[in-house]
Amino acid sequence: MVTALAAFDLDGTLVKGHVWRGLIKYHRERKMKRLFLRLFILTHYPLWFLAKLGLWDEVQFRVKWMEDFAGIFKGLRREEMRDILSVVLENELEQEIRADLLDTLKEHQAKNHIVVLVSGTFEDLLHLLGEKIGVEHLLGTKVEFREGRCTGRVIGSACMGSEKVRRIRELIKEKGLEVDLSSSFAYADSISDLPLLEWVGNPVAVEPEEKLQAIAQERGWQIIEGE
Repeated sequence: MVTALAAFDLDGTLVKGHVWRGLIKYHRERKMKRLFLRLFILTHYPLWFLAKLGLWDEVQFRVKWMEDFAGIFKGLRREEMRDILSVVLENELEQEIRADLLDTLKEHQAKNHIVVLVSGTFEDLLHLLGEKIGVEHLLGTKVEFREGRCTGRVIGSACMGSEKVRRIRELIKEKGLEVDLSSSFAYADSISDLPLLEWVGNPVAVEPEEKLQAIAQERGWQIIEGE
């Protein structure tokens, strides 16, 4: 049966906060990975300024940020990584879930729409969240493991920009789903999510960043402001 799809970004959209900030807080409080965090901030914050000044592509910056940040898990077993993500989810993110967006997600489920969480954050965290809010289809950045230990690298590319669309297309094909894109929805806050928003018939900008706000207003897209 042909049905609509509803794709939800996580950081800044369904959740007000950001996973990477929660992870930094977790490790700082426990005085863990101090050298990694110092080097990461020293080398990546200048890139953030370049991206904000328009001197480097913002999507490329976000991809590099997330792919390099996976190094925080290097050497851990998957269950150890999931334990950390579980604490971050419980202590930092659950209270940041937007009630209005969660209600919207549940409304899509009630209409038998295919609901997908698609995010640049780590897919293991999405699985933990999906179990709590009842979402089956979860697409995020995959961390590589070899011989039971995290290598600190990601598999393929971070799930950002056009990669989100590619991953959803792959999911549709694998599951044999029939999707009417013209009646489908996407919810996101960032200019990096423009390919996802343009892909569906009903794009929704959620408390959007300045660049996305301008595009959404120009194109007459639905805009959801802050709670």
